Amino acid sequence: MKTLYLRFGIIIIAVVVFAACGPQSIPEDETDSASAAQQAAGDNQARAATQEITAAVMHAYVRELSDDKYEGRGPGSRGDVAARKYLAGELGKLGLKPGAADGSWEQPFDL
Repeated sequence: MKTLYLRFGIIIIAVVVFAACGPQSIPEDETDSASAAQQAAGDNQARAATQEITAAVMHAYVRELSDDKYEGRGPGSRGDVAARKYLAGELGKLGLKPGAADGSWEQPFDL
């Protein structure tokens, strides 16, 4: 179960980071210099992301989330709350903003 939560956390971080830094769509009209400039900026962001998202960075997330201080991160546990707080903080450090309807990082759901 610990591995499942760890993988889920890593996948969430990776998806959010890649989505935020991914290239923008190709402009329909290549003659539009503003669209071409936006595409180039998106490509540069994607290249920068590939330089920053390294095995060492992902290893650091794994190491942190697998630490005993998170007590296995069982749903509703102290460790779960701490892990969610850590992930929200890391997403904030990446410059991302909360997206839940209530303005938080988390969307409630029934287990």
